[in-house]
Amino acid sequence: MSTFSVDLAKFGYKAVNNAEKIVRKIVFDMHSRIVKRMPVDTGRARANTQISIHNLPYHSVLKTDKSGNATISSGGQEVARFNLGDTVFIYNNVEYVLALEFGYSKQAPAGMFRISFDEIVQHLGGVAV
Repeated sequence: MSTFSVDLAKFGYKAVNNAEKIVRKIVFDMHSRIVKRMPVDTGRARANTQISIHNLPYHSVLKTDKSGNATISSGGQEVARFNLGDTVFIYNNVEYVLALEFGYSKQAPAGMFRISFDEIVQHLGGVAV
């Protein structure tokens, strides 16, 4: 293998690795923002703000997490599995999450998902589609 081929292979590896790190950071930051914004009564909605790679589960979990720390930690473990080309879902399947997102709670009248997404897009200097 020529020196050029080796250098090109190293460059390709670094490019993919850097892209994966960037996506992981964006997903982790978005998830953390959503969790922290989630209104808290019992902590069930907060605990159900999860990350999944490749598939979108349709069930909720029977956990509670008033602080959000365990949920953020669990999300970090899941996002660490991300590889370039994977599909990542940040989701919440509690039956009342849409009501929370669209202003039902006085704790988060502007929602959690939409406002966090907008913040990340602004931070990256892009325009949401």
